[in-house]
Amino acid sequence: MLKNAQCGRTIEANWNSIINALKSTDRRVHKAIGILRIQLAVAKIQDSSSELIRKDIDRLKFEISETKRVMDREVDNLDKMYNFSGKLFVLDISDSLLTISKVCHNFSEYLDSQYSFNFEKARARKVYDKVDEYENKFIKAYIAIPTIDSLKLKFSSSWPTSTGNDNDGDVVFIEEVE
Repeated sequence: MLKNAQCGRTIEANWNSIINALKSTDRRVHKAIGILRIQLAVAKIQDSSSELIRKDIDRLKFEISETKRVMDREVDNLDKMYNFSGKLFVLDISDSLLTISKVCHNFSEYLDSQYSFNFEKARARKVYDKVDEYENKFIKAYIAIPTIDSLKLKFSSSWPTSTGNDNDGDVVFIEEVE
């Protein structure tokens, strides 16, 4: 029983680490959004260099594509984990990452559609507002990544617990994200 309890705590600590790592993958996108937002704010009130804005769009698109790549890879890993373990909580995590991947895809497509324009004041205002809208979608998607506590509550009957009451003894680990 003590060995099961220790195993349960180890599994929970590993999942907590994985989830926290996934939740922190948004930082670079937020930083790139902030930089683009500054350029767009300037362009909203005075003529600004469209080339500088395009450079910041390129940077943001890169960070979005990297985030999407990580999410897609982790969705694949989690799907394999689910197929192996049958643990439903894995699907909750996977679904939340899939949502982030879709937001990344849509955000990147929007940025692509704006790339060829000059960023005069009126366009800069529209793009600024749209970037804010996508950032809010991005934030909401990240907030939806479940926590260990929410998973334990939702899947209490099948969660490997620290008391050693793991119902089926399955152990589930996945690789750590970058």
